[in-house]
Amino acid sequence: MPLLLLKDLPRYECLLEGAKEFPDLDPSACEAFLHLLRTSDEVFSLVEKDLAVHGISHGRFGVLMLLWNPAQRRIDAAHADGDCPSGPRTPAELADAAGVTRATMTGLIDTLERDGLVRREPDPTDRRMMSVLLTEKAERFLVGISPAHFKLMTRIMAPLSESERKTLVRLLTKVLENASEIAVPAIEPARGPPVTCRVTLLKTLQSIPITMIKKFIIAIGGFAVVVLALGAVKVSQIKAMSGMSHEQPPSSVSSYEAKAVAWQPVIGIIGTLAPVEGVTIAADAEGIIVRVAAENGTSVKAGDLLFEIDTTVEVAQLASLEARAALAKIQSERTAELISKNTISKAEFDTAAAQLAQSNADVAALKATIERKFIRAPFDGRVGIRQVNLGQYVARGRLLVPLQKLDPIYVNFTIPQRHLASLRVGQNVMAKVDSFPAPYPGKIVAINSEVDPSTRNIAVQALLANPGERLRSGMFVQVEVELPAGEPQVVLPATAIAYAPYGNSVYVIEKMKDAGGKEYLGVRQQIVKLGATRGDLVAIEGGVKPGEQVVSAGVFKLRNGAPVQVNNAAQPSASERPKPANT
Repeated sequence: MPLLLLKDLPRYECLLEGAKEFPDLDPSACEAFLHLLRTSDEVFSLVEKDLAVHGISHGRFGVLMLLWNPAQRRIDAAHADGDCPSGPRTPAELADAAGVTRATMTGLIDTLERDGLVRREPDPTDRRMMSVLLTEKAERFLVGISPAHFKLMTRIMAPLSESERKTLVRLLTKVLENASEIAVPAIEPARGPPVTCRVTLLKTLQSIPITMIKKFIIAIGGFAVVVLALGAVKVSQIKAMSGMSHEQPPSSVSSYEAKAVAWQPVIGIIGTLAPVEGVTIAADAEGIIVRVAAENGTSVKAGDLLFEIDTTVEVAQLASLEARAALAKIQSERTAELISKNTISKAEFDTAAAQLAQSNADVAALKATIERKFIRAPFDGRVGIRQVNLGQYVARGRLLVPLQKLDPIYVNFTIPQRHLASLRVGQNVMAKVDSFPAPYPGKIVAINSEVDPSTRNIAVQALLANPGERLRSGMFVQVEVELPAGEPQVVLPATAIAYAPYGNSVYVIEKMKDAGGKEYLGVRQQIVKLGATRGDLVAIEGGVKPGEQVVSAGVFKLRNGAPVQVNNAAQPSASERPKPANT
């Protein structure tokens, strides 16, 4: 904690006046001492602020400087024989050199080691001891901040000449040596107020008027009477309560009759919608789009034109090839006539026939190329948002527009392998989408032939009717797969269950007898095994029989054998498909 900063030091005249009351006060010594404290505190604060700019405290910087000592390193290098001792290296030596306790020095070294500025190594002379050394990071840090630090020292001492600085060092050394020889005696704690304080207190009491003391005594007496009266009233109330009956009054609860219900067992899973037929149309040939026949989102039939790519060059080439094909046909017919008259050889006839076939093939190939630039819908469906524009050049394979058949639509989902025996093709499913309130019925159309070895789930595909194409590919859906019907189950409201780590339980309402044989309506705590949950209801697999009355509200204030009073004026919700008012 910094010393008290006296911005306005006491004047010498004030110190002279104080010396008259305190003979041990030396005015000149006190003045010099106060100036020394003031100056040392100001200089220390200035150095602390300068080091804080570089992110280090004065204590940590002092330890680094003790370890660094570049001047000592040069002496060590000059005396390689070891005659000149090196600086302190062990924590104990550093503590002695810094004038702090070893615990304080250990804390400083731990902080520097966490920051990567020092490291501990076994001492080469004694392996039981640890030496503290600077790291390369600390060397770079000290080299970086030392010029500014030394410059600050020079600026602080700049007003003094060389001789004045030496004189100051000698004077401060004398003061330091004298201070180290002075022993300050321990001060015994005061065991009571000083005599002057007791005299002052007595005089104060004597100065209080008698009338005020009387009023004070009357007030205390009145307060005591009020406290005694309140105490007597409270005692009488406690005695009256102790005489009352300690029987617990019946707790008001709501009841619910356990019912056996044939629930249709289902498996709830998450699925994803996929089109029955879906593809992203791509360009089969390169060129410039000259016509967009189907706008975004329109419904198309199989074979409808979607895009047309420029065929100007191909049409011109087709005319040339058709002309060659016509000439080849004429030549083939002529050679056929001549070969019948044995005018030409068989080879010339075969050559003419081959040229005709090649010309016809070239025409057919170019027509196929032209047809590939008329991009048509491969099936009935709805186009999405096109990814190209009119006049745009497209390369072969460039994606143009998505086309999907949405009615009907697939829903793909996975089911754990333990339910595989309960699955079959044609099984009913129900899909729910958060966008539409009504569920969509469907049937399972395919079960995958293998189980995923990483998740142990099997992929299942169901088909849903999608009139109006409201469902879209990629949507998230909640799917319920109906399993074969099982035995009826006892169901209770979820509010009737007392959940606990050691076992869930319910309270069954029945006639009971107290210790005196008097009959009353009480509750019996019954451990139960819970099954599936549907809406507000929970299936009970064991512990409750159909027809038993079970507490449905007020469970947490009951205990085994507690008396109850049934009040069914307000019942909690107990619906398989609850619809809260705020949803």
